Amino acid sequence: MLHVLSPTDVVRDRFLHFYAWSDPSAYVSAATIGRAIYDLVDWAVFEDWARREAAADAPTTSGDWSDSYETYGGEAERAAQR
Repeated sequence: MLHVLSPTDVVRDRFLHFYAWSDPSAYVSAATIGRAIYDLVDWAVFEDWARREAAADAPTTSGDWSDSYETYGGEAERAAQR
């Protein structure tokens, strides 16, 4: 069986690695990949996913998922646009 990742999945994977393990190289990878394939990434799907992940993480952090989302998802798309 062959599992194929979409461009959106690739950016999510790298960004999740950055967020979960505070790995700056994964952030650079997410931003670099996002820039290279910007038009192929479904940023609405990425944003919805990032909001859900940040909301799920909120009870273990500040309790305010909107702050987590800015770190988690909003910054990824902005970095990819640069």
